[in-house]
Amino acid sequence: MNTTTWLQELQQEPWFSSVASQFSAQGVPAALWEATLLDEDASLNPQIAVNDNGGISYGLFQLRQPGIGAGYNPSTLEDPVQNAKIAAAAMGSALQSAGVSSSTPLSQQLQVIEKAGWPGDLSEDAKRQSELASVQSGGTLLDKGMATLGAGAQLIGNTAASGAATLAGGTASALGLPSTQQINNWIVMGTVGAVLLGVLAGGFMLLASGGQNPAGDAALAAAA
Repeated sequence: MNTTTWLQELQQEPWFSSVASQFSAQGVPAALWEATLLDEDASLNPQIAVNDNGGISYGLFQLRQPGIGAGYNPSTLEDPVQNAKIAAAAMGSALQSAGVSSSTPLSQQLQVIEKAGWPGDLSEDAKRQSELASVQSGGTLLDKGMATLGAGAQLIGNTAASGAATLAGGTASALGLPSTQQINNWIVMGTVGAVLLGVLAGGFMLLASGGQNPAGDAALAAAA
């Protein structure tokens, strides 16, 4: 069984030191570029090329043409060190312009680089942080995948629940049906009404018997 963590696999790559130095030179925190790499190319394949919404994204940091990889030969983008150099320059410039440092929370750093060529949203940022936290704690790529699936399932569940509640409320309103709050109020009122009817029924029975309790009188007579 392979227990090598993703970070260990990364550090064992022959190009790791050169790639790390590119980001260090641009003031890009290790956690930021590692989280981005983990999300963009977890397989650590420098020659990967992916069709990307009308363009093609190349290499470790998936530099897109058109986009951040524009003007470069594909072979350059598939070189791990050159790919990292281009990515590091873009990230470093964006972080500096935003006044972000290594002490800034990773979530804010990720939001900044979205504008530098790694688009995403809050859910994507959360996924990248979750994945990195998993491998930093010694998780394997399988753990990373499970963390991603878990985050996705939770997001889908929350969205579905919210959507169902909104749909139900909207449908009830459109059909002129009562809201959930109104139904709850009616249940409470019905319960109170049932109790009051029980009390009234007991009172009527007592009046009908002339204020006497035959069963109780019989018991007293027998005791006497």
